[in-house]
Amino acid sequence: MSQTTNILPDNENGVSDQLVSQGAIKTISLTSGYTATANRNAGVYFLYADGNIETSGIGRGFRAELTVAVDGSVSISITDSGRLFAANDTITIDESNILGSDTTDIVLTVLSVRPGSTTKGYKTVSLKSMQPIMKHTANSGRTIKVSDSYHSFEAKVSYNKLLKADFNRIYTFLLSRQGTLKAFNMALPQHQPVTYSGTKKHAGLLTSKVAGETSLDISMRGGTTLFMQAPIPEIGNIFTIYDKNNSTHTKAYMIVGVRLAGEQLAGESGIGTYNAIIDIHPPLQKDILPVVNGSGTNPLVQLELQRPLMRVALTQDSINYSVDSSGLYQLSFSVREDLI
Repeated sequence: MSQTTNILPDNENGVSDQLVSQGAIKTISLTSGYTATANRNAGVYFLYADGNIETSGIGRGFRAELTVAVDGSVSISITDSGRLFAANDTITIDESNILGSDTTDIVLTVLSVRPGSTTKGYKTVSLKSMQPIMKHTANSGRTIKVSDSYHSFEAKVSYNKLLKADFNRIYTFLLSRQGTLKAFNMALPQHQPVTYSGTKKHAGLLTSKVAGETSLDISMRGGTTLFMQAPIPEIGNIFTIYDKNNSTHTKAYMIVGVRLAGEQLAGESGIGTYNAIIDIHPPLQKDILPVVNGSGTNPLVQLELQRPLMRVALTQDSINYSVDSSGLYQLSFSVREDLI
Protein backbone atom coordinates (compact mmCIF):
# COMPACT_ATOMS: atom_id res chain seq x y z
CA MET A 1 0.00 0.00 0.00
CA SER A 2 1.44 3.38 -0.98
CA GLN A 3 1.75 6.27 1.44
CA THR A 4 -1.21 8.65 1.01
CA THR A 5 -0.49 11.17 3.75
CA ASN A 6 2.30 13.51 4.75
CA ILE A 7 1.73 12.91 8.47
CA LEU A 8 4.03 10.58 10.41
CA PRO A 9 2.01 7.49 11.54
CA ASP A 10 1.31 7.89 15.27
CA ASN A 11 -1.33 5.26 16.01
CA GLU A 12 0.57 1.99 15.61
CA ASN A 13 0.51 -0.69 18.31
CA GLY A 14 3.71 -1.18 20.27
CA VAL A 15 4.33 -4.15 22.54
CA SER A 16 4.88 -3.36 26.22
CA ASP A 17 8.36 -3.31 27.70
CA GLN A 18 6.94 -5.01 30.79
CA LEU A 19 8.20 -8.49 31.65
CA VAL A 20 4.85 -9.93 30.59
CA SER A 21 3.60 -8.80 27.20
CA GLN A 22 -0.08 -8.30 26.55
CA GLY A 23 -1.77 -11.56 25.58
CA ALA A 24 0.91 -13.92 26.85
CA ILE A 25 -0.74 -17.35 27.12
CA LYS A 26 -1.51 -18.33 30.72
CA THR A 27 -3.40 -21.60 30.20
CA ILE A 28 -4.05 -23.71 27.15
CA SER A 29 -5.80 -26.99 26.35
CA LEU A 30 -5.55 -29.70 23.72
CA THR A 31 -8.84 -29.54 21.80
CA SER A 32 -8.62 -32.17 19.08
CA GLY A 33 -6.23 -34.57 17.40
CA TYR A 34 -4.34 -35.41 20.58
CA THR A 35 -5.63 -38.91 21.35
CA ALA A 36 -3.62 -42.13 20.89
CA THR A 37 -2.94 -43.33 17.38
CA ALA A 38 -0.49 -45.84 15.99
CA ASN A 39 0.27 -43.61 13.01
CA ARG A 40 2.47 -41.08 14.85
CA ASN A 41 6.16 -41.60 15.57
CA ALA A 42 7.09 -41.08 19.22
CA GLY A 43 9.40 -38.18 19.99
CA VAL A 44 9.64 -34.52 21.00
CA TYR A 45 8.76 -31.85 18.42
CA PHE A 46 9.57 -28.15 18.69
CA LEU A 47 6.79 -25.76 17.69
CA TYR A 48 6.78 -22.01 17.17
CA ALA A 49 4.27 -19.44 15.95
CA ASP A 50 5.06 -17.84 12.56
CA GLY A 51 6.87 -21.08 11.77
CA ASN A 52 5.31 -24.53 11.80
CA ILE A 53 2.00 -23.72 13.52
CA GLU A 54 -0.91 -21.43 12.64
CA THR A 55 -2.94 -19.19 14.93
CA SER A 56 -6.50 -17.95 14.45
CA GLY A 57 -5.82 -14.46 15.86
CA ILE A 58 -2.89 -12.06 15.88
CA GLY A 59 -0.85 -13.88 18.52
CA ARG A 60 2.88 -14.08 17.95
CA GLY A 61 5.98 -15.58 19.58
CA PHE A 62 4.39 -18.74 21.03
CA ARG A 63 6.80 -21.67 21.37
CA ALA A 64 6.21 -25.15 22.77
CA GLU A 65 7.50 -28.72 22.93
CA LEU A 66 5.08 -31.36 21.72
CA THR A 67 5.73 -34.83 23.11
CA VAL A 68 4.29 -37.84 21.27
CA ALA A 69 4.13 -40.95 23.45
CA VAL A 70 4.69 -44.50 22.23
CA ASP A 71 0.92 -44.96 21.81
CA GLY A 72 0.68 -41.79 19.71
CA SER A 73 -1.02 -39.65 22.37
CA VAL A 74 0.13 -36.06 22.70
CA SER A 75 1.12 -33.72 25.54
CA ILE A 76 2.42 -30.17 25.29
CA SER A 77 4.80 -27.99 27.31
CA ILE A 78 4.94 -24.22 26.71
CA THR A 79 8.45 -22.75 26.45
CA ASP A 80 7.42 -19.19 25.42
CA SER A 81 3.96 -17.81 26.21
CA GLY A 82 4.07 -15.41 23.29
CA ARG A 83 2.14 -12.13 23.04
CA LEU A 84 -1.08 -10.66 21.65
CA PHE A 85 -3.11 -13.83 22.11
CA ALA A 86 -6.73 -13.76 23.31
CA ALA A 87 -8.90 -16.30 25.08
CA ASN A 88 -10.48 -18.80 22.63
CA ASP A 89 -7.78 -18.30 20.02
CA THR A 90 -6.87 -21.60 18.39
CA ILE A 91 -3.40 -22.87 17.50
CA THR A 92 -3.23 -25.51 14.79
CA ILE A 93 -0.32 -27.92 14.39
CA ASP A 94 -0.32 -29.36 10.90
CA GLU A 95 0.10 -33.14 10.87
CA SER A 96 2.96 -32.80 8.37
CA ASN A 97 5.15 -31.47 11.19
CA ILE A 98 4.96 -34.81 13.03
CA LEU A 99 6.63 -37.91 11.69
CA GLY A 100 4.36 -40.79 10.77
CA SER A 101 1.39 -41.41 8.49
CA ASP A 102 -1.33 -39.75 10.59
CA THR A 103 -3.38 -37.10 8.73
CA THR A 104 -5.07 -35.45 11.72
CA ASP A 105 -4.07 -31.93 12.71
CA ILE A 106 -3.65 -31.15 16.40
CA VAL A 107 -5.61 -28.12 17.68
CA LEU A 108 -4.95 -26.19 20.87
CA THR A 109 -7.30 -23.63 22.42
CA VAL A 110 -6.13 -20.67 24.50
CA LEU A 111 -8.09 -20.66 27.77
CA SER A 112 -6.65 -17.52 29.41
CA VAL A 113 -3.97 -14.90 28.83
CA ARG A 114 -2.03 -12.47 30.98
CA PRO A 115 -3.12 -8.83 30.69
CA GLY A 116 0.21 -7.03 30.19
CA SER A 117 -0.18 -3.95 28.03
CA THR A 118 0.35 -2.44 24.62
CA THR A 119 0.49 1.20 23.70
CA LYS A 120 -0.55 3.11 20.63
CA GLY A 121 1.78 5.59 19.06
CA TYR A 122 5.11 6.71 20.42
CA LYS A 123 6.82 5.35 23.51
CA THR A 124 8.54 8.67 24.21
CA VAL A 125 8.86 12.02 22.49
CA SER A 126 11.44 14.38 23.95
CA LEU A 127 11.20 17.98 22.77
CA LYS A 128 14.12 20.42 22.70
CA SER A 129 13.76 24.17 22.19
CA MET A 130 16.87 25.57 20.48
CA GLN A 131 17.62 29.31 20.49
CA PRO A 132 21.34 30.02 19.92
CA ILE A 133 22.50 33.12 21.81
CA MET A 134 25.73 35.00 21.12
CA LYS A 135 27.37 36.49 24.25
CA HIS A 136 30.17 38.99 24.63
CA THR A 137 31.56 40.10 27.98
CA ALA A 138 33.43 43.41 28.02
CA ASN A 139 36.44 44.16 30.22
CA SER A 140 34.07 45.98 32.56
CA GLY A 141 32.16 42.77 33.13
CA ARG A 142 29.12 43.95 31.18
CA THR A 143 27.62 41.19 29.03
CA ILE A 144 25.97 41.81 25.67
CA LYS A 145 23.64 39.09 24.41
CA VAL A 146 21.87 38.80 21.05
CA SER A 147 20.11 36.01 19.18
CA ASP A 148 22.65 34.33 16.97
CA SER A 149 20.23 32.30 14.83
CA TYR A 150 16.60 31.33 14.37
CA HIS A 151 14.62 29.35 16.91
CA SER A 152 13.61 25.74 16.21
CA PHE A 153 12.12 22.78 18.00
CA GLU A 154 13.79 19.38 17.81
CA ALA A 155 12.16 16.12 18.85
CA LYS A 156 13.56 12.67 19.53
CA VAL A 157 11.01 9.90 18.91
CA SER A 158 11.11 6.31 20.12
CA TYR A 159 8.58 3.49 19.87
CA ASN A 160 7.82 0.46 21.98
CA LYS A 161 8.80 -2.80 20.33
CA LEU A 162 6.80 -3.21 17.13
CA LEU A 163 5.38 -6.11 15.19
CA LYS A 164 6.57 -6.26 11.61
CA ALA A 165 3.37 -4.89 10.03
CA ASP A 166 3.27 -1.87 12.36
CA PHE A 167 6.99 -1.26 11.97
CA ASN A 168 6.79 -1.36 8.18
CA ARG A 169 4.15 1.38 8.06
CA ILE A 170 6.41 3.73 10.02
CA TYR A 171 9.71 2.77 8.44
CA THR A 172 8.51 2.95 4.84
CA PHE A 173 6.99 6.37 5.56
CA LEU A 174 10.37 7.59 6.78
CA LEU A 175 12.14 6.06 3.77
CA SER A 176 9.78 7.93 1.47
CA ARG A 177 11.06 11.19 2.98
CA GLN A 178 14.51 10.38 1.52
CA GLY A 179 16.49 11.15 4.64
CA THR A 180 16.69 14.88 5.35
CA LEU A 181 15.45 15.82 1.86
CA LYS A 182 11.67 15.97 2.30
CA ALA A 183 9.72 17.51 5.16
CA PHE A 184 6.65 15.95 6.74
CA ASN A 185 4.12 16.74 9.46
CA MET A 186 4.23 15.28 12.95
CA ALA A 187 1.76 15.48 15.84
CA LEU A 188 3.12 15.70 19.37
CA PRO A 189 0.99 13.61 21.77
CA GLN A 190 1.91 15.60 24.86
CA HIS A 191 0.59 18.77 23.25
CA GLN A 192 -2.91 17.59 22.33
CA PRO A 193 -5.50 19.09 24.71
CA VAL A 194 -8.71 17.33 25.67
CA THR A 195 -11.21 17.43 22.81
CA TYR A 196 -13.78 20.21 23.07
CA SER A 197 -17.42 19.37 22.36
CA GLY A 198 -17.58 21.39 19.14
CA THR A 199 -16.79 20.29 15.62
CA LYS A 200 -14.06 22.86 14.86
CA LYS A 201 -10.99 22.94 17.04
CA HIS A 202 -9.28 26.20 16.13
CA ALA A 203 -9.16 29.69 17.59
CA GLY A 204 -9.28 32.90 15.56
CA LEU A 205 -6.89 35.85 15.66
CA LEU A 206 -8.55 39.15 16.65
CA THR A 207 -5.89 41.77 15.93
CA SER A 208 -3.07 42.19 13.44
CA LYS A 209 0.42 41.21 14.58
CA VAL A 210 3.85 41.76 13.08
CA ALA A 211 6.87 39.49 13.16
CA GLY A 212 8.69 39.69 16.47
CA GLU A 213 5.64 40.17 18.70
CA THR A 214 5.22 37.82 21.66
CA SER A 215 1.48 37.94 22.41
CA LEU A 216 -1.69 37.20 20.44
CA ASP A 217 -5.31 38.25 20.97
CA ILE A 218 -7.52 35.29 20.15
CA SER A 219 -11.16 34.26 20.21
CA MET A 220 -12.16 30.70 21.09
CA ARG A 221 -15.81 31.06 19.97
CA GLY A 222 -17.55 33.22 17.41
CA GLY A 223 -20.43 34.52 19.50
CA THR A 224 -23.65 32.60 18.90
CA THR A 225 -22.47 31.24 15.53
CA LEU A 226 -19.90 28.94 17.16
CA PHE A 227 -17.69 29.06 14.06
CA MET A 228 -14.87 28.28 16.46
CA GLN A 229 -15.04 25.93 19.41
CA ALA A 230 -11.45 25.75 20.56
CA PRO A 231 -10.09 24.24 23.77
CA ILE A 232 -9.15 26.81 26.39
CA PRO A 233 -5.44 27.51 25.81
CA GLU A 234 -3.10 26.27 28.51
CA ILE A 235 0.48 27.13 29.38
CA GLY A 236 2.84 24.63 27.78
CA ASN A 237 0.60 23.76 24.82
CA ILE A 238 2.10 23.94 21.36
CA PHE A 239 0.08 25.39 18.49
CA THR A 240 0.52 26.18 14.82
CA ILE A 241 -0.98 28.94 12.70
CA TYR A 242 -3.07 28.38 9.59
CA ASP A 243 -2.97 31.55 7.51
CA LYS A 244 -5.04 31.37 4.32
CA ASN A 245 -3.09 34.33 2.95
CA ASN A 246 0.34 32.88 3.73
CA SER A 247 0.85 29.15 3.43
CA THR A 248 4.54 29.49 4.33
CA HIS A 249 3.80 30.26 8.00
CA THR A 250 4.55 26.77 9.33
CA LYS A 251 6.34 27.66 12.59
CA ALA A 252 5.24 25.97 15.81
CA TYR A 253 4.86 28.08 18.96
CA MET A 254 4.48 27.29 22.66
CA ILE A 255 2.09 29.11 24.97
CA VAL A 256 4.01 30.57 27.92
CA GLY A 257 1.23 32.73 29.38
CA VAL A 258 -2.59 32.89 29.25
CA ARG A 259 -4.98 35.65 30.30
CA LEU A 260 -8.71 35.04 30.04
CA ALA A 261 -11.70 37.38 30.39
CA GLY A 262 -11.09 39.92 33.17
CA GLU A 263 -7.43 38.99 33.62
CA GLN A 264 -5.88 41.68 31.41
CA LEU A 265 -2.73 43.43 32.61
CA ALA A 266 -2.34 47.18 33.07
CA GLY A 267 -2.33 48.86 29.68
CA GLU A 268 -4.10 45.99 27.92
CA SER A 269 -7.59 46.27 26.50
CA GLY A 270 -10.37 44.36 28.25
CA ILE A 271 -10.58 40.68 27.36
CA GLY A 272 -14.07 39.66 26.27
CA THR A 273 -15.96 36.46 27.01
CA TYR A 274 -14.55 33.51 25.05
CA ASN A 275 -11.44 35.56 24.23
CA ALA A 276 -7.89 35.34 25.55
CA ILE A 277 -4.46 36.91 25.29
CA ILE A 278 -1.69 34.35 25.00
CA ASP A 279 2.04 34.95 25.39
CA ILE A 280 4.09 32.83 23.00
CA HIS A 281 7.62 31.56 22.45
CA PRO A 282 9.42 32.07 20.19
CA PRO A 283 8.41 35.53 18.97
CA LEU A 284 6.11 35.57 15.95
CA GLN A 285 7.99 34.58 12.80
CA LYS A 286 5.78 36.30 10.22
CA ASP A 287 3.23 39.12 10.01
CA ILE A 288 -0.39 37.98 10.34
CA LEU A 289 -3.62 39.84 9.54
CA PRO A 290 -6.95 38.70 11.05
CA VAL A 291 -9.05 39.12 7.89
CA VAL A 292 -12.50 37.49 7.97
CA ASN A 293 -15.07 36.78 5.30
CA GLY A 294 -18.06 38.99 4.60
CA SER A 295 -20.21 37.55 7.40
CA GLY A 296 -17.40 37.96 9.91
CA THR A 297 -17.61 34.36 11.01
CA ASN A 298 -14.67 32.65 9.32
CA PRO A 299 -11.22 33.92 10.31
CA LEU A 300 -8.55 33.56 7.66
CA VAL A 301 -5.93 33.23 10.39
CA GLN A 302 -6.61 30.26 12.67
CA LEU A 303 -4.66 28.87 15.61
CA GLU A 304 -4.63 25.08 15.69
CA LEU A 305 -4.82 24.18 19.36
CA GLN A 306 -6.30 20.69 19.20
CA ARG A 307 -3.85 18.69 17.08
CA PRO A 308 -1.02 20.94 15.93
CA LEU A 309 1.16 19.44 13.23
CA MET A 310 4.81 20.47 13.25
CA ARG A 311 6.52 20.63 9.88
CA VAL A 312 9.74 18.67 10.42
CA ALA A 313 12.48 16.75 8.64
CA LEU A 314 14.81 14.02 9.81
CA THR A 315 18.09 15.25 11.26
CA GLN A 316 20.11 12.46 9.62
CA ASP A 317 20.05 10.78 6.23
CA SER A 318 20.40 7.33 7.78
CA ILE A 319 17.48 5.55 9.49
CA ASN A 320 18.49 2.66 11.74
CA TYR A 321 16.42 -0.07 13.36
CA SER A 322 16.98 -3.40 15.10
CA VAL A 323 15.01 -6.64 15.30
CA ASP A 324 15.29 -9.16 18.15
CA SER A 325 14.99 -12.94 18.26
CA SER A 326 11.23 -12.67 18.88
CA GLY A 327 10.71 -10.79 15.63
CA LEU A 328 10.03 -7.46 17.36
CA TYR A 329 11.42 -4.27 15.85
CA GLN A 330 12.88 -1.24 17.62
CA LEU A 331 13.09 2.17 16.03
CA SER A 332 14.04 5.69 17.09
CA PHE A 333 14.97 8.86 15.23
CA SER A 334 15.24 12.62 15.60
CA VAL A 335 13.51 15.40 13.69
CA ARG A 336 13.90 19.18 13.54
CA GLU A 337 11.52 21.86 12.41
CA ASP A 338 11.83 22.45 8.66
CA LEU A 339 10.48 25.92 7.93
CA ILE A 340 9.55 27.41 4.57
